[in-house]
Amino acid sequence: METLTPQQAQAAFADLSRALPKQHLRLQFRKRFGTGELLDAKLLHRSTVLAAKDKPVVHLLQETPEELGVLRMTGTPEQVSGEAWTAQPDASIGDLISREEVEQALIVQGRKARLYAYVDPTQEGAVYVLRVSIELPSEAKPLSRSKRAAARSGGKATARKPARKTAPRRK
Repeated sequence: METLTPQQAQAAFADLSRALPKQHLRLQFRKRFGTGELLDAKLLHRSTVLAAKDKPVVHLLQETPEELGVLRMTGTPEQVSGEAWTAQPDASIGDLISREEVEQALIVQGRKARLYAYVDPTQEGAVYVLRVSIELPSEAKPLSRSKRAAARSGGKATARKPARKTAPRRK
């Protein structure tokens, strides 16, 4: 387990707060996290689920990576502390949670998805989890028609002329 620097912890916390759907909710999250004032579930993204702590992470990620990258954040927004480590994919979401910390947040990285989890101490057997698909840089997007034409012609493709307009057919 590796302790994050304050800058790394702040960056991870900012990434977590960006997962919230609206700016005013991000502000509320930044103000309330770690203060003892619990977050209302209405603050969280609409597709956030309340997952049981014994639920396997691979079910929540909807993939089976070789290993999981885990970031755990605790503290207050002004003094966020964090830890990073790799976990086995057979771990449950409850295995990643610290037993000592009351309020904490997790970012779990898979190959094609990322989980954002918020541990609410009032939800004893469950955790709020949001799954977000991520785009891998190695996956190439298909080129648009004009870029394909430019690639075929060595970059000398010009815009096509519009089709000639014809008179409407008579009945």
